[in-house]
Amino acid sequence: MATKKQPWAVLVCRASDDASDPAKVLVRDLPGHDPGVVRPTDPQTVLDLFKMFFTEQGNNTFNAVRYFNEMSHGSIDLNDSQVFVVNLNLTKAQITPPNEPPDGLAYEAMVTQAALAAAPPLQNFYGIVITSGTTTLWMAQGGPIPGGAPVPNLIGWAGMDYRWVRNHGIQAWGQEMGHGFGLDHSRSEGIPIGPDGNTPDYTDMLDVMSTRNAFSGTDPNYALRGPGINAWNMRCRTWLDESRVWHCPNGSFDQTLQLRPLHRKDLGGFLAAELPPMNDTNGFPRYLVEYRKKEKWDSGIPRSCILVHRFEGPIGQFMGTHSYVMKGTKGQYNLIAGDSFAPSGGMGPHLFVTGIDDNGSTATVRLTFLDVVLGSPAVSRNADGRLEVFVLGGNGGVWHKWQTTPNGSWTPEWISLGGVDIRGTPAVSRNADGRLEVFVLGGNGGVWHKWQTTPNGSWTPEWISLDG
Repeated sequence: MATKKQPWAVLVCRASDDASDPAKVLVRDLPGHDPGVVRPTDPQTVLDLFKMFFTEQGNNTFNAVRYFNEMSHGSIDLNDSQVFVVNLNLTKAQITPPNEPPDGLAYEAMVTQAALAAAPPLQNFYGIVITSGTTTLWMAQGGPIPGGAPVPNLIGWAGMDYRWVRNHGIQAWGQEMGHGFGLDHSRSEGIPIGPDGNTPDYTDMLDVMSTRNAFSGTDPNYALRGPGINAWNMRCRTWLDESRVWHCPNGSFDQTLQLRPLHRKDLGGFLAAELPPMNDTNGFPRYLVEYRKKEKWDSGIPRSCILVHRFEGPIGQFMGTHSYVMKGTKGQYNLIAGDSFAPSGGMGPHLFVTGIDDNGSTATVRLTFLDVVLGSPAVSRNADGRLEVFVLGGNGGVWHKWQTTPNGSWTPEWISLGGVDIRGTPAVSRNADGRLEVFVLGGNGGVWHKWQTTPNGSWTPEWISLDG
């Protein structure tokens, strides 16, 4: 993937009646910070804190530059971000709202425009951070620049004071700068619709765009970090490396593959996988499957797991779109070994989590989809009385399903016996020793067959031609 430079200008605002110098004021002497992350002998100044978090100076920590580089699979680069101290033509009283919402939003717009008026030329920056080395009542916000931008290329905006850097780190700035990149709040499928007629925001607990309700880990420099950004949110900003995605084919398939943790582009292999319906969302299949390992940005999640998301809205739209985390068949969102996802049941898409190996940073999943069935089903009764059904899938492969006990329940999924360019209804026969054998007509008119190697056991891996 090509890397695009999108640096931010961090404007540290100082009121006209504020004589303090952010380059000299020590963070440990400021009110409102979390004493658990500020040592009594810490020599860090306010300006040092901003530079460490927002610029390449702090790339050995879990800072904003590193976060968005890894969340974008390396496609955006914030290394040229810079910190500027700007002197406002406003007093402390003028920039401090009497209340939080709704006053905070109006004050932020006023302060932003005052900061832009005092800032150096910003034509080389993608976005701006409006912050300060003193406490304010500004809300934690992000998105387009309130009041408008002085240059067309300046797009993103996020605003919070120093406490949010020291006490929250990426837990707060990941979401607000995420808004500045065009992301909106993430949601969960299956949550009751709210009074506004929409699924509530902030309900995907493993995505930073749900920061009010998300799993964040502890961090020694900024108190909190993460979680990461889900695959569909990455795709909607064109941050997902599509060359590292398993793209599902048209028609039926039965595919077992290994996934790497979504944000570990440094590891070889697939970072995400697709599931149908095909061409459902902006030309992409509806679902994206990802493996999230309990480490780094995701150190605060309860356990390593598999997640499935869908997306709502046009790809590339700035705000107003939402990702949805999907429930597994047991009603849970974070899937582990033995769990499955089958949104439409029956012959629709299925995900089966075979295993998660955190030591090897791999998760094994099986993805299946039985498309339109052609012809009539073939039915056979096993030696122990269990029925087994065989059908021809839309891509020509043969699929089957069976009762787990005589006259009992059926296996939850259809299993593929493989095969391509197979036509017509399968014919099934039982051998004297109880083994099933399936016969089909190939596209060239020849007859092919496959059989169980033991009664009720596994099948031969290949189809054998009988010619014809």
